[in-house]
Amino acid sequence: MALKRLSFVAAQLMPKPGARQVLARVVTVDDLPGGGWSVIDERTWRTGVSVPGTEWGKRARAAGSVAAWRSFEAVAARQWCWVQVMPLVSEPDALSALEGIGDRLLRNLRAEVTLLREHDVDIEAFPGAGRVWAHEQHTIGPDGEGVARMLAAACGAYVIVVSASGSPEWAWDPVVSVARRQAGLLAA
Repeated sequence: MALKRLSFVAAQLMPKPGARQVLARVVTVDDLPGGGWSVIDERTWRTGVSVPGTEWGKRARAAGSVAAWRSFEAVAARQWCWVQVMPLVSEPDALSALEGIGDRLLRNLRAEVTLLREHDVDIEAFPGAGRVWAHEQHTIGPDGEGVARMLAAACGAYVIVVSASGSPEWAWDPVVSVARRQAGLLAA
C-alpha cells in the first residue's frame, strides 16, 4: 500500500502537459443531482505511473496521458462525490484498465469509518459505456452507518470512476446519471 501511495504522489508531481484541458472535461457542480454542491479538491496526475507493469499503463505513460479527479461536497445534504477521468490510448486499453480497478483504488485516509461489508453490484452498461464495474461498501463511523457506491466505466478510450457517499445514502440511479453525464462530456 505504501508503494502504491508513493507512486501516486510521484505521478502528481511529474510534469503534466494538458492537465488543465483534461480537468476542464470533468463534471462540475452543475452536473450533480440536487443543489448546494461545492468543489472541495481537484487533482491531476500522469496516467500509468502507479501501474508500471500493465501494458495499457505503459502505453498511457508513453503517450503522456494525464488523469483528472474532482471531489465535491453538499454540506447541507451531507453527501460527497468524486469523479475521475483517465484518458488511455485506445478503447481496448480502457477495457483492460477497467479489469481489477477495485484493487488499484486508494483508500481515503481521511475517512473516519470502519468497513462492515462490501460487494460488487450488477449494473447494466449505460449508453456510451463499453463495460461497467459497480461496487458498494457498507461502513460505520461517528455519524452512524453509511454506504459508499462506486461505478467505473470504460467509455471509448477513457475510464471514468464515480464514487458517491453520504447520509442519506445515494441511490444507484443518480450515480449512474453522473457517470452518463461524464461520458457525454468526453464524447462531445
